[in-house]
Amino acid sequence: MTARDVIVRYRLVIVLIVAAALPLLAPGDAPFVNDEAMLIGNALLHNAEGNLAKHGLMGTMGVVYGPLPTLFYQLMLAVTHNLVVIVFVKYLIATGLLLWVMVWLGRETGLVRWAGCLIAISPYVLIFHRSLWDDGFIIPLCAWLVLAYARFLRTEHVRWLALAAALCVVLVYTQFKVVFILIAASTACVAFSWKLMLRRWPLVLATLGVGALLCLPYLLYIMQNMASQADLATPRWRALATSLTIVRVFSFVGWADTYLPSLKSDSFLLPGALRALLIALTASIVPFVAIGLLRSILVMRAWAPDTRIRRYLILTSWLVIALQLAFFVGQGRNCSPHYMTAVWVAWFYLAWEAIDWLCTVRWGRWWAFTYSGAMLVLWVTALVHLHQVGGSREIMYGTVLSNQLEVARELVRHPTRQPIAVPVQNYREFPHTLAVLRQLEHSRLEAPPPVSENTYMLVTYRDPASPHSGWLRVIRSEEPFGPFLPRPAPPAEKAP
Repeated sequence: MTARDVIVRYRLVIVLIVAAALPLLAPGDAPFVNDEAMLIGNALLHNAEGNLAKHGLMGTMGVVYGPLPTLFYQLMLAVTHNLVVIVFVKYLIATGLLLWVMVWLGRETGLVRWAGCLIAISPYVLIFHRSLWDDGFIIPLCAWLVLAYARFLRTEHVRWLALAAALCVVLVYTQFKVVFILIAASTACVAFSWKLMLRRWPLVLATLGVGALLCLPYLLYIMQNMASQADLATPRWRALATSLTIVRVFSFVGWADTYLPSLKSDSFLLPGALRALLIALTASIVPFVAIGLLRSILVMRAWAPDTRIRRYLILTSWLVIALQLAFFVGQGRNCSPHYMTAVWVAWFYLAWEAIDWLCTVRWGRWWAFTYSGAMLVLWVTALVHLHQVGGSREIMYGTVLSNQLEVARELVRHPTRQPIAVPVQNYREFPHTLAVLRQLEHSRLEAPPPVSENTYMLVTYRDPASPHSGWLRVIRSEEPFGPFLPRPAPPAEKAP
């Protein structure tokens, strides 16, 4: 096969891979808010003390997460203190691994490979892969876990089973959240292959047993310390609704409200009507999942010999969704988008089955291409718009990392004994964010600069009148101004 034949045959895969690689052109546009700063701060602290982290961040359930993300950042910070470079490397690894796994799963299942690559241009995946949050590690690792089990079912080679067991351990010590749902479902569905189990049961039990023993200390800690939080409780009907509509993470529906409100403003690149139409078209993912569920039933009923891997993925998807609904509805908790970092495999695989079937008929092919085209147009324009506005003023995204580093660099190079005014919401909510950035910038100085006695500095937005601009700047003055001016004394009360 010539190079031209490869390009023609895989042109849609190539287009999606190129689109997924676009964020690498501006890695400084990543968010840097709360958890990211704590992870980097912990990694800096452990590197300074000369030891390895033994735990990660404190979760919402009263349990400390695993240390692997912190260890990763310890390694990266030992090489460079440039966070933009670390963002570039993390996004390259996470997105590259995810695309590689999805293309391989497409080869294993016989489904159209380009549809599997659509996950890489999900705006929510962009947030998780681009940020230095620990959630972003889970997305490609979960896909890799499913691929490892699928390869073991096909080849029965022990290396794939060992890889699956190792990935289970890595996921548990990364962030357990809802990872246990996918681990339990994917492992249980391997056991459903009873012929394989009869032939290789000592190997399967020994390999998975070693993985379970490695996870046991942390699992016991979770069981002893996990606490329910009443403030997270929600009515069960609402928990069911959020669980069933969580497939919106594969679209642009609701994304702007949480991360980038300016996507709905007149400053966005696309006209309002066209923007609304494209966002509505990305909501096609919801019927795709429903169609995929019906098709999966037909695949299971046919029980064809060449659908063994697909049957495994279908069973895993069904079990994951059932466990997810039981957990969130039973606990009375909303299924937020960050909980999809593990169970996304199940929902997306059903949509993948639907797109594969739709591509066999003309109207269905146009429907699938329309959804994909809308995702691509919004993906590219959102990246350009995000670069233009410098992020947002929402606490879920905030100012882009590169601009925050400029602010921290300005503060470090011009130290002062006067207090610094920072009337920025994200820094008021998470003051450690700016402190960590200043610590990083200070470590890159060759010599400490002189400290000024009478320099007043204000960190504020470049365009205070624009509610959608996230750009920050530092105003310096040798004379008091603005918030540094003495407040006038209140008027004296008149005597009765």
